[in-house]
Amino acid sequence: MDVDVQSTSGTNILDSVVPTMNEEVLSAVRRESPEDASSFHNCNFRVLSQFVAITDVNFKERSFSVFTELSLAPLHPELRQICLNVGPDVILPNEFPEGITGRVTVNDEDVEYIRKDPLKILSHKAEQSLHELSHDMYDELEDCEGELLINVPESCYVLMDEQKIIKIGIDAKVVNPKHGIHFVCSFSDDDTLESGAHMYTYSTRHWLPCMDTPNQLCLWRLEATVDLMFTVVASGELFDTEYTADLQEKIYHYQLLVPTSAINIGFAIGCFTPVVHPDMPEITSFALPSLYPLIKHTTATIDRVFEYFEELLSCRFPFSSYKQVFVYQIPDEVTAYTGLSILSLTLLYHKKILDVVQMTRQYLAYAVAQQFFGCFVTSTCWLDIWLVSSLARSVTGMFVERFFGFSENLFQISKMLNSVCDYETRWAKIILRPSNTNYKHYLHFDPRNPYTCSPLYADALFKKGHLVMRMLNQRLGKEPFLQVIQKILSVAMQASQLQKERVIQKILSVAMQASQLQKEPVHWQHMTVSTESFFRTVSSVTGQEFPTFLEQWIHNGGHAKFWVQYAFNRKRNMIELEVKQESSANRGRQRSPEFLRKLWH
Repeated sequence: MDVDVQSTSGTNILDSVVPTMNEEVLSAVRRESPEDASSFHNCNFRVLSQFVAITDVNFKERSFSVFTELSLAPLHPELRQICLNVGPDVILPNEFPEGITGRVTVNDEDVEYIRKDPLKILSHKAEQSLHELSHDMYDELEDCEGELLINVPESCYVLMDEQKIIKIGIDAKVVNPKHGIHFVCSFSDDDTLESGAHMYTYSTRHWLPCMDTPNQLCLWRLEATVDLMFTVVASGELFDTEYTADLQEKIYHYQLLVPTSAINIGFAIGCFTPVVHPDMPEITSFALPSLYPLIKHTTATIDRVFEYFEELLSCRFPFSSYKQVFVYQIPDEVTAYTGLSILSLTLLYHKKILDVVQMTRQYLAYAVAQQFFGCFVTSTCWLDIWLVSSLARSVTGMFVERFFGFSENLFQISKMLNSVCDYETRWAKIILRPSNTNYKHYLHFDPRNPYTCSPLYADALFKKGHLVMRMLNQRLGKEPFLQVIQKILSVAMQASQLQKERVIQKILSVAMQASQLQKEPVHWQHMTVSTESFFRTVSSVTGQEFPTFLEQWIHNGGHAKFWVQYAFNRKRNMIELEVKQESSANRGRQRSPEFLRKLWH
């Protein structure tokens, strides 16, 4: 079979929606580009669309080839170098073995490029302290704009100066990856691949050159060429499948016309059996053929999750379809991509099993909640990722309370509270939104970057974010009914509903409008949310401001711990209650008399 991975014929579908960048739009895009160094993104250009072609999938060698083409709009004249993110497992053309060729091009012209390892310099430092090493890593990552540096050829200087759209083409290979993508396969005695083989992704930059930042939204088209026995499930909508000329392979074509960041693009390839939901055909579940009865039973009630969230948020599901794939050996129980959730196969259960039903349905609901907050509405940078995670967890908690009862939701909150307090007591306080200007190094790692942050800290961070969202919910007030209008800003004070939900609906409403403006990337910024913009929305919708709340729970950390004891005084016929907060050297505890009240529930 002759498959030309460098062909870009499939990108024509996106050409009709790739925006034109005039000076007015470019000026607006420059104004909306965040200057927060914590996001570690290159602000010299904006990605408008990206085409990805996957070929030569080999389970025995655990490898595949990938070609990608990015349409970029320069935001500054005289831009002569383009920086992209690429993981160490991605092999570039100048690293290919002999006999294999590839190209890196700008407007179809071969260019010079180098791979840069931002952490290489750390190996030459004499400092042996883990504390210093972590913060040195943060500093190097902050200074690094990308691992792949591409020099713009002289023939494109005029286009760059005029800020016209250019196209970057990159051939790459992924061989036996250690991060980002996982192969699950076994072979029989005669070296035949067994039918349970599959692969899936869990980190984009480790298999695809891209801009790996949440605020770089763009349109997508994906192609995957695989053997006939395999099925490809990817982000976006499947709009076409075709056979190759020799009828030995099949090509799957996906497109995603909702602006999406690269971190929310993923796929899975395997011998999957699709199960279309009988009451909601937009939902399709995938698993290995032998698990068909389990997946059919496990996902039977998923339509209720969609109905509840759409009613709760007064917002339709933002994507045209939803796919969930159950796989082996995935690091997390739920990994959400745009229109796609990859879940652990251990969540499936038999119809005679009852003890795991509740937890599995909570995971499935959380996967759908992440489609709204995390995939559709994304954070502006890593420092704000706690916010979208907390919003997803909050609406999942509302689902739990609605379908499993108030006591079950309170039990989940109690477990999270104990987990967060245990972490802060043992290690240090958790700050939801640390500042770059006055941040103090109090941990043996730096939590301001995903590659220096501890996974245990991140898990506790998201749990604490959920607790803080619940506190905010209670402070805004509870009135148990929902608003059916998305334009909540004009009618917020007239409606009798949960004020927190009005804030969430406003964010979704603005994001939905922005996503429909495919030819106006300046409006895509409204699909991202930051801590600051979220609380501006809270103030505009409710008329309330929370400076003390922000300072105490968002920009600072810790928790309150009290020792309470009581005794019955028979002479006075009364109960004597003693509440005290002893001094502690632990940095994860707050000390203030104003904490003598219920904080969490």
